[in-house]
Amino acid sequence: MCPVLKLALFSYFVVVLFSLFFKKKGQTGDAADFLLAGRKLSLLPFVATLVTTSYGWINGIGEIYAQYGISAWLFLSLPYTSFGLLVAFFFTKKLRFAGVNSIPELLEQSYAKPVAKLGALLLILLVSPAMYVLMGAQVIKHTLGWPLVWGIPFIILFSSIYLYRGGLQGLIRNDLIKFSLMFIGFAAALFYLFQKHGTEVLNALPSGHLEFSLSSHWPEVLAWFALASIVLADPSYHQRIYASKDPATAKRGIILAVGFWTLFDFLAAGLAMYALVLVPNADSSILYLELGQAALPEGLYILFFLGILSTILSTADSFIFLEAQCIAMDLLPFKGSTEARMRLGLLLSSLLTFVLLLFYIEKSAVNIFLDFTPFIVAGLVSPVLYSFSRFKLPALWTFIQMILSLAICAAFTLFPQTWFKEPINPVLPALFFSLVFPLFFSLISRLTQTKKG
Repeated sequence: MCPVLKLALFSYFVVVLFSLFFKKKGQTGDAADFLLAGRKLSLLPFVATLVTTSYGWINGIGEIYAQYGISAWLFLSLPYTSFGLLVAFFFTKKLRFAGVNSIPELLEQSYAKPVAKLGALLLILLVSPAMYVLMGAQVIKHTLGWPLVWGIPFIILFSSIYLYRGGLQGLIRNDLIKFSLMFIGFAAALFYLFQKHGTEVLNALPSGHLEFSLSSHWPEVLAWFALASIVLADPSYHQRIYASKDPATAKRGIILAVGFWTLFDFLAAGLAMYALVLVPNADSSILYLELGQAALPEGLYILFFLGILSTILSTADSFIFLEAQCIAMDLLPFKGSTEARMRLGLLLSSLLTFVLLLFYIEKSAVNIFLDFTPFIVAGLVSPVLYSFSRFKLPALWTFIQMILSLAICAAFTLFPQTWFKEPINPVLPALFFSLVFPLFFSLISRLTQTKKG
C-alpha cells in the first residue's frame, strides 16, 4: 500500500480517537441522555446518522449489483425505502411518544416480560455488527495486507472505543463526518469515471445488467420485500425516533433519509457497473475496492477508500451500541448506572462479534445476512407492528405466535420447498403466518363473544 494511503488511514483513526476527549456539555449520564442523546436530536444529525447506519452493507451491495445488474435496486433499495416511508407517515408519532428507550421496553409495555426477552434475543442477532466488522476487516486486508483474524479485532476496537464515553452523542458526532466522506468519495469517483470513460464502455456489460427486469426477478423482489419489513422493527429507526426532539423532526428526517439513500443507490449502482467493465476479474465481495485500486488515480482512490470505510464503520459502531444496549439494558439483569452497564454491554458485544466471525471468516457478508434475517423478521415484525393496533394479541398468545413463526422459518430452511419451480424463501411463509395469526385470533375472539352475547 502506498505511504499516502497509509497516512490517510492513520489520520482517519486519529480523528476517531480524538473524539474520545469530547463529551457534550450538560450530559447527566442517565438512560435517556446516554442512550438517546437526551431526546433532543435535531434534523441534520438525525438524517446523517440514519443514512449512514442504514447503508453499511456496501461490500454486499456491490456483490449483488455484480450478479443482477441495476435490477438489484428493485430488491436492495425499493423495499427498504418503501417501508421507511411507511414508518415516517404512520409510526413516528406513536413511537416518539411511547416513552421507552428500546424495542424490548416497547414489547414489555405492550405485552409482558417473556415477549420482551425473546424480542431482545432476536434483536441481538439483528443488530449483530458481525457483517460490518467482516467487511471492515476485508478492507483492512485489501489495503494493509493484514489477515482477517487481525483485522476483525482492529475494526471492533475502532468502531466502539468512542462509544464508551460518548454514548449516542459520540456515535452521532462520528456519523456526521462519515456521512460527508461516503457521499464525497462515491460522487467524486463516479464523476471521474464518467468523465474519463463516458457511458459507451458500459455496452460491454452482460446482457440485461442495464435493464430493470421485474419479471425475471420477481421471486427475489417478493422475498426482499418480506425481508425489508424488518424496518418496522429495526432498532436503528426506533432509536433515532425515540431520540428525536419531536415527531415532526423524525418524520421529516426519514423522508430526507430516503432521498439520500436513493442518491447513494445511484452512485453505488453506477460504480458497480463501471467495475464490472473496467475490472472484469474483480472479486465481487470487494468490488468497489478493486475498482478504486485499478481505475482511480491515487488521490481519488484514497478519498474513495475513506468513503467505503466510512460507510461500513458507520453501521458497525451503531450496531455495536445497539447490541450492547440489548445485552446490558434489556436482556441481562446487570446492576449499576446506565454508563457502567453499557460499558459492560459494549465489551460483551465486541467479544460476541469476534466469536461469531470465527465461523464466518471465510464467507461473505451476504451469507451472514441471509442466514439470520429471515428468523428475525419471522419473530419480531408482527409483535412490534400490532403493538399499536386493536389486533394486538394477549401476551401469552404473542409469545406462542413468535415461537411458531420461528419454527415455520426453521422448517422451510431445513426442508426447502418450491412454488412454480422457484425456491420459497423461508421468510415468506413465516411472515405470512405471523401477520395473519393475530387477525385470525381477533376474528375468532369476536365470533366467540358474539355467540356468548
